[in-house]
Amino acid sequence: MALTVPTKTYFAYGSNLWLDQMARRCPASTYIAVACLPDYRWLICSRGYANVVHSPGDKVWGMLYTLPAADEASLDKYEGVPKDYIKQTLSVEIKSQGGGAGGTGGAGGAGGAGGAGGPGGIGGVAAASGVGGAGGAGGAGGTLAAAAAATAEWVDALVYIDPKHTTDGKVKHEYIARMTRAIQDGVEKGIPREYVETVMLEPLTLGSDILEPGKQAAVRPN
Repeated sequence: MALTVPTKTYFAYGSNLWLDQMARRCPASTYIAVACLPDYRWLICSRGYANVVHSPGDKVWGMLYTLPAADEASLDKYEGVPKDYIKQTLSVEIKSQGGGAGGTGGAGGAGGAGGAGGPGGIGGVAAASGVGGAGGAGGAGGTLAAAAAATAEWVDALVYIDPKHTTDGKVKHEYIARMTRAIQDGVEKGIPREYVETVMLEPLTLGSDILEPGKQAAVRPN
């Protein structure tokens, strides 16, 4: 009998938009789709990192990943739960699909060869169950996105929020390069360039030139 691995759906809006970072932090995770969180606003908070705050009429664009339990525990440590961030389950709207070949990582990484079991359910907290590699061509990411698109295109997702630092602040210097890669991956996957230019670039002290093909940022892995 195949082992069932509990899996949540995670909504990333900060540096975890960077696919390589997400693959290193959460190697069994799989990219699902671009999604939108309504009635929240994106900001660089007074602690110097990305946060979202409730703001009726605004929206935050991000990316969805499958998040197995072991990876959730790892991500909790990276996000500083519960000291820096707390976890909430919020409804997000799937905007563009694409598990894509290779999922979140390269060969042998989170999106290595092999599917992630059977189709994952969407409704409440989405789940993908199975063993083997989490991704591959047409793996769990594509299955979850397709399932959501066949319904109302909404899914409950895990969101990390800092409830203590809710005002705009100055970005931490080390965060800028990672967010550059995150934005580049996000736009490539389908996050609107207009959103990035109007909401994200100025707080990150970045120019729109980072969106040009081939633009790189020196990054120290974190």
